[in-house]
Amino acid sequence: MGNVHETPLRELLSDSAYLEAVCYTVGELQKENPKCQACPHWELCVGGCRALGWVTGGSYTSYDPLKCIYFDQYMDRFTALFDESWRCVDEIGDKHPRGVCHKEGE
Repeated sequence: MGNVHETPLRELLSDSAYLEAVCYTVGELQKENPKCQACPHWELCVGGCRALGWVTGGSYTSYDPLKCIYFDQYMDRFTALFDESWRCVDEIGDKHPRGVCHKEGE
C-alpha cells in the first residue's frame, strides 16, 4: 500500500488501495468466499482475523483458516467444558466471578 518514508502519509491514506482495504465489509468477504457462504458458524466468526486471512490467503479478502479449524474441530469441545454443571464458586461455596471453577460433585 505504500511506505511513509517514500510517500506522504496524507497521500497514502487517501490512496484507493488503502480505502478499499479499510472499507471492505464482512458481507463482501462472505460473498467472495464460498467456504464462508456455506459456513454454519458465520455469525460467530464473520471470516475471522483479516491479518491471518491476508497472511494465509494472500489477500485481505481471504478468510482466516484458523477460525475454520477452531469452529470445525474445537468449539464443541470447548463449550462443553462450560455447560450448566459448571459453577464458579469461592471457598465457602458462594458464586463469585473471581472464584475457582470446578465441576459440581468433584
